[in-house]
Amino acid sequence: MSSYIRLSDSHYPLHQGDIRLEVEGIGQEFVCPEGYELVQETPLPIYTNNQYVAEDAPVKQNGVWVKQFRVVDLTPEKIAQRDAWLAEQEASRFSNRQNSENTPALE
Repeated sequence: MSSYIRLSDSHYPLHQGDIRLEVEGIGQEFVCPEGYELVQETPLPIYTNNQYVAEDAPVKQNGVWVKQFRVVDLTPEKIAQRDAWLAEQEASRFSNRQNSENTPALE
């Protein structure tokens, strides 16, 4: 889904529906009106299991607005929460598997 920036106040992200609500007279086929610009997609950076990707405000590079991302390290607390949740999910899967093996088949 395409995203746009409103140039007057750098409001981001906006989508076609948002712009249609703000600007009268946009026809069936969307054409980006004056005062707004399309923000180009950029590849996500590489990150590990102990990190996540956050989107920053877009920047204009060589006359084109592009998305910006940064890699953020998870806190030790978030890593512990995630690991506890994963362990709980695995225990639940194992328990469900054990219960289904002990349940007689319906004939």
